[in-house]
Amino acid sequence: AAYAGAPSLAGPGVRKVGAPESRPEPEPAPEELAPPPPPNATTFIIAMRFYGQNRRWADVLRAWHAVAEFNARVSALAVTHPFAEHYRVVPFSRMVGWAARALLESGRPREARVLWHAAARDGTLSENARRLGMEEMTRRLRVHEDRVY
Repeated sequence: AAYAGAPSLAGPGVRKVGAPESRPEPEPAPEELAPPPPPNATTFIIAMRFYGQNRRWADVLRAWHAVAEFNARVSALAVTHPFAEHYRVVPFSRMVGWAARALLESGRPREARVLWHAAARDGTLSENARRLGMEEMTRRLRVHEDRVY
């Protein structure tokens, strides 16, 4: 072959005589891979919105409780490693809205109101969410009416 890209009689996987042996880069060993990033509020709202839009109310509530469990682990870790507090997930209005909607849809309106009022008191709810109120906020969360996964 007169040039590097010239056709050759050697088929795939056949090394040309005198050509340097090319090997694919080996995969890094598992211990060399960077650990996955910790979850954050975006991680949880994506799950809550997906489950809520598909009317999977128990899964919405599982995701909501996972936030509390994650934050409890962060608090426990922060006792010996203060930097861990930086990983705390701070819930926001839309997360509270999906959790309240899941409680309402599960026939637990009293728990939904308690959740909403607690979030309003501790500053989790935005001014807009407080102004709208729980009923309007949960009504605005879009749900696929025609399918359930």
